[in-house]
Amino acid sequence: MGKFIPERVIEEIKFRNDIVEVIGSYVTLKRMGSAYKACCPFHKEKTPSFNVTPSMQIFKCFGCGESGNVISFVMKYQGLDFVSAAKLLADRVGISLDLEDDGGASKHRKLLFEINHEIAQFYQRCLKHAPGAAAARKYIEERKLDSSTADDFQIGYAPDGWDITLQWGDKHKYTADQLEEAGLVLRSENKNSRGKFYSRFRNRLMFPIHDSQGRVIGFSARILVDDKKAPKYVNSPETALFHKSRVLYGLDKARRHIVNADNREAVICEGQIDVIRCHQAGINTAIAAQGTAFTPDHAKALKNYADSIVLAFDSDAAGRKAAVKTAIIFMDAGIVAGIAELPAGEDPDSYILANGSKAFRKLLDEAQSVISFQIRAMSAEESDANGVAATGRIANAVLSSISHSTNAVQKARLLQEAAKLLNLPEKALEEDLLKIEEEQKRADERRARMPQNRPVQTQQQNSGPDGYYEEEFPADEIEPADLYDGVVPGGNAGDAGGANPVPSQPRIPGEEQLLCEHVVHIVDYPELAELIRKYLPLEMVSSPMCRQLISFALDAAKNNNDLVEELLAEGDAAAVVLEYAEKLISTPVKVTGREYSPAEAVQDIILSMWRSRLDAERRRIMAKGNMRTPDEAARRSQITVDLKHMRRWDSGCDIIEIERAMMDES
Repeated sequence: MGKFIPERVIEEIKFRNDIVEVIGSYVTLKRMGSAYKACCPFHKEKTPSFNVTPSMQIFKCFGCGESGNVISFVMKYQGLDFVSAAKLLADRVGISLDLEDDGGASKHRKLLFEINHEIAQFYQRCLKHAPGAAAARKYIEERKLDSSTADDFQIGYAPDGWDITLQWGDKHKYTADQLEEAGLVLRSENKNSRGKFYSRFRNRLMFPIHDSQGRVIGFSARILVDDKKAPKYVNSPETALFHKSRVLYGLDKARRHIVNADNREAVICEGQIDVIRCHQAGINTAIAAQGTAFTPDHAKALKNYADSIVLAFDSDAAGRKAAVKTAIIFMDAGIVAGIAELPAGEDPDSYILANGSKAFRKLLDEAQSVISFQIRAMSAEESDANGVAATGRIANAVLSSISHSTNAVQKARLLQEAAKLLNLPEKALEEDLLKIEEEQKRADERRARMPQNRPVQTQQQNSGPDGYYEEEFPADEIEPADLYDGVVPGGNAGDAGGANPVPSQPRIPGEEQLLCEHVVHIVDYPELAELIRKYLPLEMVSSPMCRQLISFALDAAKNNNDLVEELLAEGDAAAVVLEYAEKLISTPVKVTGREYSPAEAVQDIILSMWRSRLDAERRRIMAKGNMRTPDEAARRSQITVDLKHMRRWDSGCDIIEIERAMMDES
């Protein structure tokens, strides 16, 4: 259970953090007699009504009514909870807080913060002084990034060398295991160097990723050489600090500017260089997602600071689709969304370089509503946009978007705008919108009636006389019924008792269902594609549905495309797979009794599928009894030994490679 902060410690934090100094670091205060005044940072005003009284260590706005002490100011201004605000102020004056009785987890996080902070400084020094960083310095120069901007964003360079990070760790007294937990090194999978570590980032331009408080939590590394086999960017893996589905790049620098903006508006870009270019040009409210599509968690994090957003995505077809999809996510969170339309072939970086910040600001000011943008984009793709069929398609898509707005006034205005642009009666659109909302409500109810996820149960281990797992091997085997309750594409919710499979659809094995639950998120976790390609031949997947889904997912990962977009592009040929994928995406991944990464989960599934395959072969050989040949007897013995070592990935993956090679040869 977490500990509370003692009252005496809270008072010490407030006493040592003078409210005038703290608030003065956020807004400009002017002394007025015994108090200080400023324009309120929490609402728009021209005449200062925000007062800070040092004698009482309080603030009060006579315009909007906000008031409190130094901790409540930081909570409100930075969008933090009480503990986070108190911790920030405690760190400011050197007060040590042991907030949680969490088995050392807080100390462990602190260690990871220290490692990331120190190696970010190391990368910065390498960029400035290392001879091998010439290409990195040239890249920054060619991209016209100022040295002050590079320093502000802590851009660095990771030297080329397999053990550079380990050498750095030795010098700073960090172990290889600690560096691995920070996402900086990898364990070798090579048979000849198993168990050894090597640097994750080598000869790459380094972009540190910060949390909202400005602490380094991970890295995005850009390639500097022309190598088609290597990925353009390598990002930190999921760690105790870094969760890319929640991180907004540049938010640590943008949040104060967003809060202080007249309309509390953020500019949303697609890439890191776009964000950096905007900030260098004085557009300090720019942020981006970190190596993934925007999620509801991103919108929730931004809602602490912004009331509205303008999306400035690439102007190609993929960028337009992503803009609409992202806008809907923010609308769901109650944030007003607009879309800036860039000229063909442009992104914020290239447009600002070519036309200047003033022209880009004009594009932002002229941003269209989601509805206007969507109608124009879809109409451009229709051969006869004014035809009945095309109008119906566009209207349905637009109404679906409007249904995501949680603000009644905004929804009414969007409906009026859609009716005007489509030249349709508003009443007709309103009726269709109600139908769409009713269908969404029924879909939510169906999902609510689907069987709930539950921890996986394991079987009792049974060992044979030779010490290996015999007749009931492998132990702890997962029963499909424990993992999957028979819901298949085309199924219906049925009664409240749960979903029932459609007889015409084959039941999907539990392990394959679990695998697909992870695979639908493959673009967010590209390491899954590498695991599947290397260790799981698709012929081992018995379900045709799962095989098709995995195949499409691998293509999506290869093309860095959204899986749903990949399936939509296939049209009717992938309609059933699309339905299946959408169900999996909207359903949480089943838990397995412990918390671990998607990559570890997929490793366990692959191991289990191979164990099942080998155990089935072993049983077939055993069933022959005295009729088995010497080769079969040897094969049975080898499988028995291999199965024992296939309980863990670090020993089982070697066996899988050998078995796969044998499979390919046959």
